[in-house]
Amino acid sequence: MQTNWARVVQRLCGITLAAISIVLLVHGAKASLAHALYFQSKYAAHSEGVHGVLRRNEDAFRLYPFNAHSCAWAAQRAHLEALSRPRYEKQVWYELAEWWCDRGLRLNPHRRDLRRLKSRLLGYRDPAAAARDWADYVEWHFWDPANHIRLVELYAAAGEIDKAEEALAVLKSRPRDYAKAVRYIDKVRGPEM
Repeated sequence: MQTNWARVVQRLCGITLAAISIVLLVHGAKASLAHALYFQSKYAAHSEGVHGVLRRNEDAFRLYPFNAHSCAWAAQRAHLEALSRPRYEKQVWYELAEWWCDRGLRLNPHRRDLRRLKSRLLGYRDPAAAARDWADYVEWHFWDPANHIRLVELYAAAGEIDKAEEALAVLKSRPRDYAKAVRYIDKVRGPEM
């Protein structure tokens, strides 16, 4: 026969487990719904245009703010929209793309597509800031030659030829990548060199 104390402990444990189960069930349902909204925005919302895509991603983020894929998709769509807009509307779309980029980078600061888009968006207004941002990423993801080519490109676009040549040194053992990166520096230097 159980004592009253043992029954109280059993009931408290049961109530606690039931409460945890309910919380996890709600969390799982919200995550599933958010992923469904992301899926719709990526694969089914094309008839609604970019506004529908962004609205669905915003709804998904509100439900489950841990999906960097949703942020990346919204940022890419806003950037593509900016490229297709007239000059006087571009800045608003660039800012929206950067806002989504920042959201996604807070979730995963090493996500390459978001870092690349962020450096591109920074490059529109401040090429030196774009180069610094990409250099930070290259410190973490050092071994991919494409990252160094991009770094040379950004330093050259910012007019920082010394830093571009320093970044170029890493590519000397890869002749094809080296030749590609040198073209960015030569483009900035012009025919006089």
